[in-house]
Amino acid sequence: MGTKKTNVISSIILAGPRTEDVIASFRHLDSTRETHHALGLAGDVHVAVQDVKLSTGDLVVVRMGTEQREDMHRLLHHCLQPLIFQLGVAPYARMLNASRTAHLPPGLSDALPFIAELESCDGRQLGSQRDGRGLHVQHCV
Repeated sequence: MGTKKTNVISSIILAGPRTEDVIASFRHLDSTRETHHALGLAGDVHVAVQDVKLSTGDLVVVRMGTEQREDMHRLLHHCLQPLIFQLGVAPYARMLNASRTAHLPPGLSDALPFIAELESCDGRQLGSQRDGRGLHVQHCV
């Protein structure tokens, strides 16, 4: 997962009824320019969501790879937001020091091509928008 430019990788294992809203947050990520922009992401982002069936109970594994550390913090902050009531604080909120990740001089980031891809677990391409940086989401069952 990821590319040569992927610098930050995380795996999140979610199980139990208290994680249902968090799982829904990860599942509702979509591979559009609008989502990439709305989350304030700057670089290439890869997300894979996979259901795992075990005899002891089902769980969901989310794997993410980003170019920028702050992009990872933004994704985690966004998707873990439902835990605010259980934790009493918004996860990763203190790690976000700006409204968006910025690593290029103004005007240059808009010149980069945008790529959005959605694929199945078996690698079939379900949709693609190539306009790069982008948000790549994979849902596996």
